[in-house]
Amino acid sequence: MAKKFVYFYGGGKKMTDGDRSMRELLGGKGANLAEMSNAGVPVPPGFTVSTEACGIYEKQGAYPKEMMQQVKKELAKLEKLEGKKLGAAKNPLLVSVRSGAAQSMPGMMDTVLNLGMNDKSIQGFIDVTGNARAGWDCYRRFIDMFGDVVMGPTSTLEHHHFEEALTSIKKKYKAKQDTDLTAEQLEELVGDYKKIYKKHVKDDFPQDPMKQLEYSINAVFDSWQTERAVKYRILNKITGLIGTAVNVQTMVFGNMGDDCATGVAFTRDGSTGEAKPMGEYLVNAQGEDVVAGIRTPQNLDDLAHESDKGLVKAGAQLLKTMKMLEKHYKYPQDVEFTIQQGKLYMLQTRNAKRVGIAGVRWAVEMATGQDVITGEKQPKLLNPKTALLTVTGSDLEQLLFPIFDAKEEAKKTPFVTGLPAGPGAAFGEIVFDSHQAEEIKKKHPEKNLILVRHETSPEDVGGMGAAAGILTSTGGMTSHAAVVARGWVSAVFVEQAILRSTTRRAPSPLEVRRLKPVISFLSTARLVRSTRGRSPTNLHRLWQHWSREIKRPRSTGSLRCIRRFPNGPTSIARLMSEPTRILLLIQPQRSHLVLRELACAGPSICSLRGIESPMFVGLSSRKRTKTGMLRSRNYSRISEKTLRESLRR
Repeated sequence: MAKKFVYFYGGGKKMTDGDRSMRELLGGKGANLAEMSNAGVPVPPGFTVSTEACGIYEKQGAYPKEMMQQVKKELAKLEKLEGKKLGAAKNPLLVSVRSGAAQSMPGMMDTVLNLGMNDKSIQGFIDVTGNARAGWDCYRRFIDMFGDVVMGPTSTLEHHHFEEALTSIKKKYKAKQDTDLTAEQLEELVGDYKKIYKKHVKDDFPQDPMKQLEYSINAVFDSWQTERAVKYRILNKITGLIGTAVNVQTMVFGNMGDDCATGVAFTRDGSTGEAKPMGEYLVNAQGEDVVAGIRTPQNLDDLAHESDKGLVKAGAQLLKTMKMLEKHYKYPQDVEFTIQQGKLYMLQTRNAKRVGIAGVRWAVEMATGQDVITGEKQPKLLNPKTALLTVTGSDLEQLLFPIFDAKEEAKKTPFVTGLPAGPGAAFGEIVFDSHQAEEIKKKHPEKNLILVRHETSPEDVGGMGAAAGILTSTGGMTSHAAVVARGWVSAVFVEQAILRSTTRRAPSPLEVRRLKPVISFLSTARLVRSTRGRSPTNLHRLWQHWSREIKRPRSTGSLRCIRRFPNGPTSIARLMSEPTRILLLIQPQRSHLVLRELACAGPSICSLRGIESPMFVGLSSRKRTKTGMLRSRNYSRISEKTLRESLRR
């Protein structure tokens, strides 16, 4: 029997092949799509090509023989379920092609929307929907994405070539926004896009939908080894994954009129930790407009006040679905959604990224069932021991984030305000280029840098990692840039219309001198201080007090044995109630699995050769014994002298 590489989801539990336990095989996105379909959540149907296929593609440079046959088989099932055919002249099926590794990597790999659009299917789409503007808008977006993502790496074609044409036609017809362009003007733009494609690719835009699909799957697999994806895995210490899955999903459209929308939302605030849904959306738009940060979206709260009743009703259903997903996964969720003509579709869910302050607050509130600020009751989702394991040492360290001195801050007058997408305060020298930021940081590690961009793209990931703060002129708090940087604790600050340049060039020295060479800003994430005066330090103390209630592991002399690693690491948060130095004794090849657990109290990380079983060991700074020996079942005898020597190494 041939090995299975393609798994169907959608159409209910009977038709869905996988579930969330298959994360390593289907990737996080594919596993969660299958899980949501099993739970009856409105998910557009589709299929997932497994990470194993990507692994073979990476090693051999070609697909497994059975893979494309299985893709065609599952595509036929999808066409039958939807009653449409991919790229057909009548009632065409359009799909998206998205990446999805086992661990979330927002924006680091490639996505293609509206696949199946061609010169014939565009007319079929218009006939079915009665919306010529939406049809030509989808077509021009597809040419842009396909050209940039699929053909860009092997040609000179880049996104900004299309962006320049869009800017030019908006100027020609005096349109302020993309949505101001008419169907006829967008049809003209499609013609311009085709010319740009042919100029750089040296070939006509492909009209065969199966060719489009195969090329797009190739592009997603290839994006696993792009510079930005590799840098992201290094910065986040993600190793051991064989590749990315590919999710092919029926398109739903948020750009068919003012009764349509698309957005990203979190079941809880990822910056402050408040147990209140937060998110952003755009009316008459597609998903990439929100997550790419190319337009500044509206706050999720505004959805309840839209003039269209269908949007209001779908918004209420969204909040109920988000609440259900958080309860189901027992962790705050990050979801992507589309509302098509008043009907809600969930495109994705995953565990939400958050800053450390939010992570600690989430853990406390989900375990105690009480708001730490107001005292209001909440549903209990976790027991205390499980809640402790959701918090890492780096999260606790973030409770001590830098903020400006209150007295000095009161003396200053802000010259501009914007949207805070990350925690803390930041200051530093302005840098306009990501690669330049990386080079400066390598030569001068002590320098603080502020990366200033019109908008950030996945290619900026290296510069984002080197910067103390990020300032952009477009985008929102749920854009990929904001989500990624929030996970690294960089302060992201989005300000409308501070940068006017539409090109990718860096400003001249004269322009830099006109701006202030050193800037500083403060994210309102510091406003975890409420009217009751509870500050991050107060939350830190609350966490210490709460974690003391959990039974501490048995102590032997001055050395505290936490737990054998194979049974799952115990959060070092348990040791935060007293001054403690943390040592990690672990096999080198497995250190990435627990590295994120170590950050509080100035921990040191070491790897001792000759120790067969990986383990955690805590060394108390309060007491010392003469022998400093550790005696514990299944552990070697390790002297304090050996430990100290390891630290020096």
